[in-house]
Amino acid sequence: MDEYVSESTLIPEMPDLFERLELNVDYEITFKDKEALVGQLSLDVNEGRWEASIYSVKLGRRRTFQPDEVLSVTRLGVGLIWSSGEFL
Repeated sequence: MDEYVSESTLIPEMPDLFERLELNVDYEITFKDKEALVGQLSLDVNEGRWEASIYSVKLGRRRTFQPDEVLSVTRLGVGLIWSSGEFL
């Protein structure tokens, strides 16, 4: 019987912005290109980089992004929590 040895995969450190976001919570994400989406987030590692996706039920589409694309984050029901690279 052959032994299967899996290769180890290094998971990079999660960016600060992503660490502070909660799953199953509605957010409004405003991007530097001025698009704003309201929805819930998912986080994943893709090709060695963390990425987040927001799914807008209203628009029926998903946008995947990196922290450097984000202008502001508003946790709905709480208010603005992150803007232009700083947590408020």
